Amino acid sequence: MKRLMVPFVLICGLLVPAVLLALGPAPSWVLTQGAANSFSGTDIFLPGVQINAPSPASERGTLTAPGQSNLGFTTDTNFTGVGTFGFTVFTGGPYTVPPNTWLTLSVTTFNGPNFTGGPAYISEITWNCTTGAVIPNPNGVAVPALSEAMLAALALAFAALGAVLLYRKRSASV
Repeated sequence: MKRLMVPFVLICGLLVPAVLLALGPAPSWVLTQGAANSFSGTDIFLPGVQINAPSPASERGTLTAPGQSNLGFTTDTNFTGVGTFGFTVFTGGPYTVPPNTWLTLSVTTFNGPNFTGGPAYISEITWNCTTGAVIPNPNGVAVPALSEAMLAALALAFAALGAVLLYRKRSASV
């Protein structure tokens, strides 16, 4: 039984942080993909939205383009879900922007339904309306973060520390 505890602690120490980091904090919508051929139409469907809302939350967002501050919107007053989904950005009718225009969608996720509990997370994505290519940071401002390798090393270090502390506690009690 003791031999199984250390691998269990190591696996949990690596898997749990990796899953939580991939989905974002709860609740959140993390926008990952733009939509190709979105320079005209009525609504825009965005795939690959990573949603982490294990309890009821809400969201609202705004779609903008250069010279058009309110091209479209998203809104959901009460949702739950964990995983990768697609959703629709509503434009309120036909729209047209020139090819290769950069569209920006900013979505604010709230802690509770009906926009209650205050903002929990803001996700923003900018993409080329013709190709769907995403630019990682539309404002050119660096966001402080650790690389994936550093996150894995940090998780491994915490798992090792947990295993050492567990071993010391068990050795002291014997």
